[in-house]
Amino acid sequence: MQSTGSALLVVEAQSRLLAACLTGRLRRPSQDRMLASVTAELHAARERWGHRQPHRRIDVDQYLRQVTRDLKGVRKATPLAGRRVLVTGAAGTIGRALGARFTELGARVVGLDLHADASAPVPVMGCDLTDPESVTKGVEEAVWLLGGGVDVLVNNAGRGGPAPAELRPSAEVHAQLDLNLLGAWDVTVAPLPHFERARGRVVFIASRMAVLPCRRPPRTGTRCGWRPARTWA
Repeated sequence: MQSTGSALLVVEAQSRLLAACLTGRLRRPSQDRMLASVTAELHAARERWGHRQPHRRIDVDQYLRQVTRDLKGVRKATPLAGRRVLVTGAAGTIGRALGARFTELGARVVGLDLHADASAPVPVMGCDLTDPESVTKGVEEAVWLLGGGVDVLVNNAGRGGPAPAELRPSAEVHAQLDLNLLGAWDVTVAPLPHFERARGRVVFIASRMAVLPCRRPPRTGTRCGWRPARTWA
């Protein structure tokens, strides 16, 4: 897809459209109607951009307006109704968005962050994930606020920064490992009995900084490159 604007807006719109279709909240048009629509759109794209991959080109403003019209009147899904969700790093940009979105989907959400945040869309309690005592206390309070259990833990808290692989690990590297690895490990173990009873789920969110690179064997006539190691979520 080649857009006249940001691709992220288009991808999000496509995700909402697909989710509404897969959950049965939006019925697809007939095959004849869809064929007529894409034929007309392809013709319009050729008129505007010529014959160089017109099927990939979209006008972002026009596309977003169309998706908004398609989703108008679609009832909101609440697939997480009754679920109890714990989110770490809940006071940050992504954490706040996760809290708001989970709440919108019907879940009951409590967040943990280094500092409590009364302005967040969900209750956020102060908790230092690199301190085992703080983790134990924070998880216990969160479980109490959630009504005595946890169904989903989202390990969103993390620390990123430059960590050149050709240099020895610095204090920043150790701080990253303490939070991104050991902190996430500790906060996952703390509510484990609740996960077992609820058959719960644990989700890890990682940026590209958190992906460990592994060396690709050099090939004759090619440069030696990097590829990400396999990651699990």
